Amino acid sequence: MMELSSCFTSETVALDVPARRRGEALRKVAQILAGAGIGEAKALEDALQSREILCSTGLGDGVAVPHVLLPGLRRTALVFVRLRDPVDWRSPDGIPVRLLFALAGPAEDPAAHLQMLSRLTRLLREPDFRTAVSAAASAEEVASAFRRNETE
Repeated sequence: MMELSSCFTSETVALDVPARRRGEALRKVAQILAGAGIGEAKALEDALQSREILCSTGLGDGVAVPHVLLPGLRRTALVFVRLRDPVDWRSPDGIPVRLLFALAGPAEDPAAHLQMLSRLTRLLREPDFRTAVSAAASAEEVASAFRRNETE
């Protein structure tokens, strides 16, 4: 089974990103995915925006998990974006979002995508993990928080 920490690299972690609205944050996620060679930025952004229109991916506690499946994506990728300032995400608890964990995967493998999404949401229930990524000073510290919590 694939580990969450294997789905991201230092180029898919962005800390203290300026965004005033949900759409700006999703555009940044799409740009990060495209920069990592996962897919085309516009297609990724359109898919992420469409998914949010369908139903907010805000989980609560300042966390959102935007996720998409797209045909032809090269691999499953996880992006972590910590926003500089919280953004309204229409989360169930009304708390603005500062931590984004975006998952993009090939439409040809929906089972793997759902498995990764399930693992991610379980991990996000851990207050120690959320605290660690909120305070991380580097991509390596984010990766370390994932590895530490995946082995517990």
